[in-house]
Amino acid sequence: MPICLIKVNKNIAMLFFYILFYSVVSLANDIERYHYIPKALSIERVHINNADSPPKLNEIPHLVFNNLVSENEELKLLPNNIWNGNQWTHFDEFISNDVFQKALAKKGFLPNFGNSIVQISGESSGLHLNTFGTDLATQYTAASIQYYVGWEKGKKVWFPNEKLCISGELKISTNYTEGQAVNQVMYTLHFVSVQKKMFFLNVMLFDSRSIYEINDKVHWDTQDTNTAIIISHAQSQYSNNPNIKYTSSVDRYGDALISFYNKDIPKIKGDYGFCINQSQFKLAINDINKSFNLNYSARLQDWKLDVAIIGVEINTKPNLNLPRGNGHIGISIGSMWAYNKSDIL
Repeated sequence: MPICLIKVNKNIAMLFFYILFYSVVSLANDIERYHYIPKALSIERVHINNADSPPKLNEIPHLVFNNLVSENEELKLLPNNIWNGNQWTHFDEFISNDVFQKALAKKGFLPNFGNSIVQISGESSGLHLNTFGTDLATQYTAASIQYYVGWEKGKKVWFPNEKLCISGELKISTNYTEGQAVNQVMYTLHFVSVQKKMFFLNVMLFDSRSIYEINDKVHWDTQDTNTAIIISHAQSQYSNNPNIKYTSSVDRYGDALISFYNKDIPKIKGDYGFCINQSQFKLAINDINKSFNLNYSARLQDWKLDVAIIGVEINTKPNLNLPRGNGHIGISIGSMWAYNKSDIL
């Protein structure tokens, strides 16, 4: 190759290196503060929550089974040499060594093959939720398994010119439903005000229904929490869906983020994330007040973050007049981060 061409190619390579280096530095400098960073998970911190017995704050959970473990059932340690959840979670794509498992079982028996299970290794976790062959623990029609990104009462997240973001690695691995059951994957944030008001923000990553309109909305949960839920949707940096108004993508993110899917799972391991800026948060409060004739405070300083979660959920009976359906859904989680980014363009 001519010497001049080698020199040109080296210059191009150096130029590319500097562009990449300064892009990474710029992205890192764009993060103003971290709220939650990946943590080593403990199989001893897998908790049961049946509405009447929520986990205590001084026993902060890492993973929670909600409305799934009835009186004649328990969560039991499951050695990998008996069976593992990889068929449904694809957790072996994330990690292969030192995997601890806990699965749903009838008291006094080993977990049946394919039962609901959590897998833990380091900061990563596989979740398989299965409602076949089990009665839900309460009168509520939905069950879930949730991975706690962080739980800290009264965490301040609103600072001048900053927005709140969550992102991390995830694979939605398997999905199956029968009857009217609906499988979902979502981020959930729980906000509480100094006036003791609260609401949830659900950012949808997946919904199993074949007919689904992506349209952010306000919902009132009459079955379980008796409070407002803001429903938004994940999107990539390269989409700008006008129907997604309460959240936005994570700008200047290193990898392409995966957008919300319905009906068919994306079948790829990748990053999911979102941000909510101060204008979007105020819009959410305003829409809650208008929709339900409430008077929630519009002052950002009045609102704190209590919980950040990602999880799987199955609603077995969204229509109470129809027979119960069932489903199973599996995901794997790599690592999750909650942080503030600069909101100055």
